[in-house]
Amino acid sequence: MPTNFACSTACFRHTSVDVALNEIRLAGFQAIDLTLIPGLCDHFDAVRQSGSERQDFVALVRNSRLTVATVTAAPGNFNSPTDNSEFIIQSALAHLKLAAQLGCD
Repeated sequence: MPTNFACSTACFRHTSVDVALNEIRLAGFQAIDLTLIPGLCDHFDAVRQSGSERQDFVALVRNSRLTVATVTAAPGNFNSPTDNSEFIIQSALAHLKLAAQLGCD
């Protein structure tokens, strides 16, 4: 049985997302782990971007012909009494919504 591998966009965090997607596709991968962690992999901010920016991003990823296997995000520390729990929940929901829009299971 064949094994399918995905490549993380974090491997290309120092490039733009379009370059990352192209390099991953050219390397022969068919699926990606889309990493969206502020300060580490700033390819897209699922919380602060407008609806049209989100649509453009989704179109860019879909046009890459890569399957989004996972979305890796860091919405915040759910166990920290000093972190803003409302923002953490908002961030988690924004990333889940993006994952759904990208067809991520």
